[in-house]
Amino acid sequence: MTASIPQSSQTAMNVPALPDGPNTSRMARAGARVRRNDWHYPVVLSLLLAVIVGTTLLWRYQPGAIDYTSGEVAKQTVKANRTVQYVSAIKTADARRTAIEDPANIIYAQDPRVADTQAQKLDSFITATETAKRDLSLNSTQFRERLMPLAPPGLPAYDIDILYRLDDASRLRVEATARQTLRATLTDRKVPVGGETAAQLQMNVTSADALTATESSVALDLARPYVVPNMTENVAETRARQQQAAAAVPEVRVTLLENEVIVREGDLVTPDAVEKLESLGLGAPHLTSQRVAGILGLTIALVSMVALFLWRPPASGWHRSQALLLLFALGTPIVVARFLLPGHAILPYLFPVAGTAIVIAILLNPEIAIAVTVFLSVLCAYLADQSVALATMFLITGLVGVIVAERLQSTVAYLWCAAAIGLAGAITAVSWRLLTPPVDALGIAQRLGFAALNGVLSAGVAFIGVTLLARLFGIVTPFQLLELAHPRQPLLKQLAQDAPGTYYHSMIVGNLAEKAVEEIGGDPLLTRVAVFYHDIGKALHPSYFIENQANMRNIHDTLDPYTSARVIVAHVTDGVTLAERANLPQRIVDVIAQHHGTTRTEIFYQKAKEHDGDAVDEQLFRYVGPIPQTKEAAVIMLADATEAATRAANRAGRLNVDANTANDGDIDAARTAKIRAIVERIVQDRLKSGQLADAPLTLRDLATVQRTFVTVLDGMYHPRIDYPEPAQALDGPADHAEVRPPADVVTASPVNG
Repeated sequence: MTASIPQSSQTAMNVPALPDGPNTSRMARAGARVRRNDWHYPVVLSLLLAVIVGTTLLWRYQPGAIDYTSGEVAKQTVKANRTVQYVSAIKTADARRTAIEDPANIIYAQDPRVADTQAQKLDSFITATETAKRDLSLNSTQFRERLMPLAPPGLPAYDIDILYRLDDASRLRVEATARQTLRATLTDRKVPVGGETAAQLQMNVTSADALTATESSVALDLARPYVVPNMTENVAETRARQQQAAAAVPEVRVTLLENEVIVREGDLVTPDAVEKLESLGLGAPHLTSQRVAGILGLTIALVSMVALFLWRPPASGWHRSQALLLLFALGTPIVVARFLLPGHAILPYLFPVAGTAIVIAILLNPEIAIAVTVFLSVLCAYLADQSVALATMFLITGLVGVIVAERLQSTVAYLWCAAAIGLAGAITAVSWRLLTPPVDALGIAQRLGFAALNGVLSAGVAFIGVTLLARLFGIVTPFQLLELAHPRQPLLKQLAQDAPGTYYHSMIVGNLAEKAVEEIGGDPLLTRVAVFYHDIGKALHPSYFIENQANMRNIHDTLDPYTSARVIVAHVTDGVTLAERANLPQRIVDVIAQHHGTTRTEIFYQKAKEHDGDAVDEQLFRYVGPIPQTKEAAVIMLADATEAATRAANRAGRLNVDANTANDGDIDAARTAKIRAIVERIVQDRLKSGQLADAPLTLRDLATVQRTFVTVLDGMYHPRIDYPEPAQALDGPADHAEVRPPADVVTASPVNG
């Protein structure tokens, strides 16, 4: 059985109606919405980013491109738009081809099989000669006619006639001498290809017998036709020698001077001219398999690097607005760079990579901003003729932007930001120019000026980007927070006028929470501003909250606990409604909804139990939540409860220090111990009840928060000696009375008291 809420008290006291509007259910669902697993955001972002980068790099568009191909007639005269030095692939290939074709690189080896083969051919002819000689029916003419078809090319016919006339002994000496001379020549001499004629002319008779001049001449004539090259190419060694020769040829570097004519109108476009156009960035890029593979590899590497950082989400987790912001902040510079950077020498120095880095650092977080800086530096340098100098400048200026981003909380800070980025860019650009001669004063001056302008552009892009994108994607910025913290903001003004006690309480809690959040690495500015608005719902019914009941009776003394709890709990939903109507940032709205979590209004719950026992429905006395989801919300919950408990303890005198302790000199330690006990009790209660389960706080963070709370509260509630009234009135004027306050009681009171 559930106890009913008496209606008479509500009617009599004219308790305001507290609607069960959509805010209650919406807030109850907020925890799951905030803490859901957002793994799909990094995956989808990475895929979309890969598509944007790959498409942009593979697109053949290039402003001002001159799309000439080799062999066509030039339609206009083209001159170099700048001085550039490049490696000529055409000239380098020609030089290496010449080295490969050098005959000195062809390696030959003597083949012993050639001597045997040629000796067999000579033996075949000699055998035919002997056969014909044994045929006694042949005369000289018939003998010659039989042997001429079998004779080697170049053997004179008269030598065959001489062989016919020689006697057997003389003929056998000639034949043996021819064999010996041929084998000696092919064995002892290296006859290269094309060197057989010289070898034939240099042959000498090799014989152990004494020969006549005629016999020697015929023997040489018989051997000469069979002398052929006995050297064959060693393919493996030749190829190795040629490769070594090609590798030894250095790359041919060509220097193009500004205004140098590349091709004249009416001339045929040569491959060399096309290469010059491409080196200047004037030619349209051609998609080859090698280029496509390189672009895809670069895309995968860059996107993978960014994806690793995306798995470390912002402190509040990934939301759709943040994902869209990152995609927009990356996609826009990529597309703009694709149109503006190619084909220009100085203009790329103006590209504000640092501005994009600052926007990401402020609106998301510095870690992702560093990844974006590296990503854009490499990509923009690739688009700007693969300039290492530009990559270095973009990287350094981008990192400087990330470093100064956290200090950009005023217009003047943006001016200093422009100066820092411009100085870093100028030093980097000029240093690279000095390292790449020839150095000219005009080039240095141009880079100095453009680097300084880059700082101004980057600061401008950051200021405009942060302002517009924050509003477009619903992300809170330091500027917006500082604006919301102004006392003349309508909600704060209403709170100060209608609920001054609550307003003062919010200021104190703001000091307490801001310091603690700063110590654990949270956002102190967001914390302070969120605290200013956390109790804004009390402005609708201020008299129902004790801090606003000065000089009046506690209205809850006349209400039943159910009505009191309902009024108290409603200030959260009322605050959310007011905040949403005022278009406050969602992170502040979340703090308003979460700063009590799902805790109970313990006093009214216990009163209800005293009256109705176990029949009390506990949920009627609990805030709807959700429990805190961020560091800031959790610390604000703890600071709110701690400040209220400490203030109540001080009002009830529980922070007083007795006389004995005061005399012993332990006033500070005793007071601090009491404050520490209150802080620890609040933190342990919230921890044990599960109110901090979803907050990204470690035990070390909680210890830091407790220590900070104690330090701040210790300074707020300093000791004072309690001067009691004199036991009896003294005669005479009061100013002549000698009052000696007994130092028997020491109290703690607020600093402003």
